[in-house]
Amino acid sequence: MTVRILCRICAAASALLSQPQGGPARTFANRCTICHGADANRSDRAPGILGFVASHSNEEVAQLVRTGQLDRGMPHFAFNDEEMRTLQTYLRGLIAGTVLPQAGRGGGGRGGLPRFQPRPAMLQLEDGRTLSGTLTSLDRRFCGRRQAKPVR
Repeated sequence: MTVRILCRICAAASALLSQPQGGPARTFANRCTICHGADANRSDRAPGILGFVASHSNEEVAQLVRTGQLDRGMPHFAFNDEEMRTLQTYLRGLIAGTVLPQAGRGGGGRGGLPRFQPRPAMLQLEDGRTLSGTLTSLDRRFCGRRQAKPVR
């Protein structure tokens, strides 16, 4: 009986120790897509990163990810060695075209919304003038403050 209990305790301890420490594994999908987009080509928050990855070594990419660039808005991420290898393999696969983009937090967009698609737009100003052009991003901070009159 005591041997069985001891074996169960050892098995449970082994299972707990083999799990990643500090929560779920850090990945491109759950750390990077929110700013750089699911395809790493950019979003309305941050530039694309594939050019940087293509022109820098794995060590340089790892240093940037782990130290960040706060002056440019990029936080640091404590990817462990295995997570970093997975990240670099994924990014280099995107560059080579051997990997398809995966959706991350927010599906590549913000706040769980799909990625915004640019489209033609016209806006009637209160003074009667009309603005027309292409709507290239949607900033939720300004939504709902004032309704524009529809252009007829």
